[in-house]
Amino acid sequence: MNLVLLFVMWALVAAIPCQDRGLQMHFSIPRNFPWAAPILSLHERILEESKKRDRRNSNGLLKEIHQMEKYIRQLSELTETIQFPLAEDKEADIRNAVQELSQVRESMKEELDLLELELHFAFLGWTLGKQRKGRIREEAGVLEQKLLPANKAEQSLNHLDLVSLRLLVLGSAMPNSVF
Repeated sequence: MNLVLLFVMWALVAAIPCQDRGLQMHFSIPRNFPWAAPILSLHERILEESKKRDRRNSNGLLKEIHQMEKYIRQLSELTETIQFPLAEDKEADIRNAVQELSQVRESMKEELDLLELELHFAFLGWTLGKQRKGRIREEAGVLEQKLLPANKAEQSLNHLDLVSLRLLVLGSAMPNSVF
C-alpha cells in the first residue's frame, strides 16, 4: 500500500509545476505483486510524456498550466506598452487573451475539482479500509478473549485432574494431614 501511495504522490508532483526538480525517481516494486506491471507502465508513460519536446520547456505536465502561462505572458506583453485610449486591434487582442485565459481557468478549475474529488474518495476509501481492518482486529481480539477463558478453564481442569491423579497415586505414601 505504501508503494501505491508513493506512486500516486509522485504522479501528483509530476502534474504540478516546479522549476527546480525533475521527475527522476526510481521505483523498486517487486515483480511478484499483481499490480507492479501496471504501475511501472504508468510510470514509464508519465516519464515519456515529460520528455516530449513541447513539454520540456514548460513548467509542468498539465496542459492547462502551460496554456495559462502562455496567455498570461501574452497579456503582460500587451499591457506593458499600453497607451490610453486603446487602439481597437489592441483592445480586441486583450479581450481575446482574457477570454482564452478565462476558458483555461474554468477548464483547470473543473479538472482540479474532479481530481480533488477523486483524491478525496481514494483517501476516504483508504481510511475506511484501515478502520475496517482495525475493527476486524478488535473483533478478533474480543473473540479471542471470550474463547481464552474457556481454554484456560479447560487447561486448569486438566491440570487439576493431573494434580489430583498424582496426589491419589502418591497419597498412599503421604500422611493424611497433607490432604
